Amino acid sequence: MTGFRQEADDPNSHYCENRSSPSWGLRCHWPKNINLPKNVFVVRSAGLDIGPAPTPYNCPSVALHAWEDPNECDRYVRCENGTVTAAQCPNGLVFSPTGGAYDFCDFNWKIDCGKKKVPPPESSPGCYYQWGLYPADNCVQYVRCEFGVPYVKDCEHGLAYDDKSKTCNWPDLVDGCDSESIVGFRCPDYSEGLSAKFEPYPRYLHPGDCTKLITCVNQMPRLINCGPGTGVSPYSLTCEDYRDVPECKAAAATANYIKKK
Repeated sequence: MTGFRQEADDPNSHYCENRSSPSWGLRCHWPKNINLPKNVFVVRSAGLDIGPAPTPYNCPSVALHAWEDPNECDRYVRCENGTVTAAQCPNGLVFSPTGGAYDFCDFNWKIDCGKKKVPPPESSPGCYYQWGLYPADNCVQYVRCEFGVPYVKDCEHGLAYDDKSKTCNWPDLVDGCDSESIVGFRCPDYSEGLSAKFEPYPRYLHPGDCTKLITCVNQMPRLINCGPGTGVSPYSLTCEDYRDVPECKAAAATANYIKKK
């Protein structure tokens, strides 16, 4: 039996017989009812083929599989619909059976290659590796490189890029970033009234946006975005349904927080 697994680590995914896509309406099963082959992985777009595979592999006529290279972390063997090819991840990526960044490849800092060979960087302007995430020239942006081309990306408002975790993080946790200037708020020396109720992390209304609130952690402000269709109640300092916060209804609609029916 050949098949397709929609998400490699999702217990709610389906396994479909005799086709490479479950969207074709064929018979599918819950994974718990199927003895899944070990070489069934998430379907990704075509990788960088570098020629025929060095040794024979069992590659069904309708399937998409990948096998790791035993010696080099960025190389793998790719099976697509009966054709087996040796493939190589772009510089900065290494093999991952579930993919993540491109085809069956993910960023090299996400994968433990053990003693396998890892290729050195191939640098170009703005990109240390051809694929990677790097700091920008300010705290609230970062650079994502793809095929050696740098793209500047924005963190969500109120967050700063943390190169240690390769994510956008609270600015007070990122070295060299000023959370007060990023959030646009300075925490009072002492909390009073309703704000004091939330000690040791007092809360405050955002001075210009009622769909956000501010919480202070060790005297450093953090911006909290309310979810869809909600605003901050000045009477509870919590995010509530916009219908219960008439002061914020117009702002929530302007910010596109109210779900369109």
